[in-house]
Amino acid sequence: MQKVLFYLCVVFLLNGCGGKEKDPDPIQGNKAELPVASFDLFDKIVPTGYTIRPQNSSTKAVRYEWKFGDGETSSDLNPSHHYNNPGTYIITLNAYNLNHEVSIVSKTIKVGEVYLTGVKLNKINFMNPVNQPWDTDGTGPDIEFRVAPLLLGGQNPDWIFHEHLRNDFTPAMLPYQYKLRTPLKVFGNNLNYNLASGLYYFGLFEMNGSVTNREMFYTNSSPNYFDTQIGNSVLDLPTPDYDMTLYFEVY
Repeated sequence: MQKVLFYLCVVFLLNGCGGKEKDPDPIQGNKAELPVASFDLFDKIVPTGYTIRPQNSSTKAVRYEWKFGDGETSSDLNPSHHYNNPGTYIITLNAYNLNHEVSIVSKTIKVGEVYLTGVKLNKINFMNPVNQPWDTDGTGPDIEFRVAPLLLGGQNPDWIFHEHLRNDFTPAMLPYQYKLRTPLKVFGNNLNYNLASGLYYFGLFEMNGSVTNREMFYTNSSPNYFDTQIGNSVLDLPTPDYDMTLYFEVY
C-alpha cells in the first residue's frame, strides 16, 4: 500500500503537484512584415522618347530600386523615364522592408517609332471656296492626301508625303478609309526630314481639272496622339467642312 501511495505522489508531482506553472514561450522581438512589390504600368507600347511614369503600389516597403532594362535605375517612389531607342524592355521593381527583405516584380514595355498608317475621310466639302464643284464635269474631286512638318518661323508647308487616295469622289463613297502603301514615320529617330516643332500639317488637295494642285483644306496637330495601352491610335481632325481621321501605329 505504501508503494502505491509513493508512486501516486510521484506521478502527481510530475504532473504539477506543488510545482510552478509552465513558463510561456519567449516573446520574440517585433519583426517587420514582408514587403509586396507592385506597380501599375499604364503605358505598354510607347514611342521612342516618350516619358513613362509607373505608379508604385507596393505595400510594407520602405525602399525601392527600379531597373528599366536599358541600364538606367531609380530609387524614387514613382519615377519617370524615357527610352532613347526602340526595343522591348523589362521594368523591374525591388521593394525592401526595414529588415532589407525584398519582393520583386517585373513588367514588359515595348518602345518603338510612330508611323502614320492610314487615313479615313468622314466628311468633305464637294464645293470649292467659290461654291462651284471641284470638277466642272461633275465627276467629283480627285483627292490627294499630304503631310508636311510644321517648321518654326511660319514657312509654307513643305509637303514631304503625297499619296493619291482616289478619283471622282462622290458623297456616297463616304466614309472612305485608305491604308497607306508605305507607312510614314512621324515620330522617332532618324527622320528623313526636318521636324523642328514636333507638329505636322495634314492636308487634302484636289488634283483634277484645268487647275491642278488645288488646296481643299489642311490643319496641324501635335504628335501626342498615341494610345499607349495598345500601340496604335486614331486622331480626328474635324473642321466645319471636313472631317478626317488619321491612324498611327508604333513599330
